[in-house]
Amino acid sequence: MDTTEYHRGFVAGFFDAEGSFNGSLRFSQKTLPVLHQVQKYAESFGFTFKIEKYKNSCFNLRLIGGFTEVIRFFSIFCPAIIRKSDKIIGGALKGMKSAKVIDKIPLGVVDVVDIQTSTHTFFANGLATHNCYVPSTPAIRTKQKELQEKGISNPQMDWGKYLLVRENIPQQLEEKLNRKKKWRETPEGKGVVLLCSGTDPYQNSQTAKITRQTVEILSKNEKRVRILTRSPLWVNDLDILNKPNVTVGMSLPFLNDELSLKIEPHAPPPSKRYEALQKGHQAGCRLYIAMAPTPPIMTLDDFKINLEQIMKIEPEVIFWEPINARGSNGKRMIAAGLEFASSIMTKKSWAENFIKQWEEVEKAAKSIGCLDKLHIWPDPELKGYVAAEKLNRWLYMPTIEKWQEERVFYKRKKH
Repeated sequence: MDTTEYHRGFVAGFFDAEGSFNGSLRFSQKTLPVLHQVQKYAESFGFTFKIEKYKNSCFNLRLIGGFTEVIRFFSIFCPAIIRKSDKIIGGALKGMKSAKVIDKIPLGVVDVVDIQTSTHTFFANGLATHNCYVPSTPAIRTKQKELQEKGISNPQMDWGKYLLVRENIPQQLEEKLNRKKKWRETPEGKGVVLLCSGTDPYQNSQTAKITRQTVEILSKNEKRVRILTRSPLWVNDLDILNKPNVTVGMSLPFLNDELSLKIEPHAPPPSKRYEALQKGHQAGCRLYIAMAPTPPIMTLDDFKINLEQIMKIEPEVIFWEPINARGSNGKRMIAAGLEFASSIMTKKSWAENFIKQWEEVEKAAKSIGCLDKLHIWPDPELKGYVAAEKLNRWLYMPTIEKWQEERVFYKRKKH
């Protein structure tokens, strides 16, 4: 057979049998003909392999092109033996080249899997978009037809003016948990389910109902839950949220309602969020604060005032990062009348402000006596502006909030 799918399957199967990845991706074989065949089939997908032979060893077929090509290899061929790609996890994305959109082809609505980090770097289908923020969530890209039918012609720019509600989330979650064979949890937070990184789980009564059902299902299955919201509606669920395995956080970059009206006009004012946190504290909820993103106009005194108030509700951890006005983010801010964005739109000015506020927020936390609770959300793009040791320490540092002992759940087979 001489089809694309046959070539893909052949390379994938041979990698499962004779391939390895440990810094470099290789195939090993005593004879050359089959390696030449793998090389030929891989070349049809744009890969370059080099045949090497060392003393007292087999022939090796080594992938050329660095880590970018390794990621592309696993994305295209999808070998069945997953452990052979384990070395990718935790690897630094060095030398990644920007991808250029050359065409757009409608594929309809399909289910996809994505990953989004706490710094809003979005990964999907082997590509990464840095600090893309909410408007680049997969719901926009995969629901174009549905959005157009509802009169939304530009979902990016109309973000915040519409809401797609997934009523079937609780049912899907229940089914997925029933299929999950293993679930590992650590005191540092591995295995915790976050609601949500891409949207607010308590936007209105409809989404709040779905969130409540979701938390009930997770709690029933003894899963750990972390909630992040700007809405005070979560206090209606105190009966299920004041549990040891649930922690609730609110975005509270500042306590100024007037400033909030300019920067986040559609969000509940900080005063209402703080009232919700007080009620949660009184009810015995585990709490945390996302003091983020902070605008560049905030001063050392502002940070001190904020932290003094925040500490009154005894959060377990206080996350911080400054506002990101690079790229289209800054253009949208300026269009909304936020002139301060113009001072931090370049990488250099953004980095300088990041470092300045980082120093100020740590100084403020130290003076208030809560430096141990402060957790910086750094950005890998600070490389070259911040000492490598300091940057790496925060990039990989677990939060100070602790969960119960490490646990590994295995799904028992039914007899």
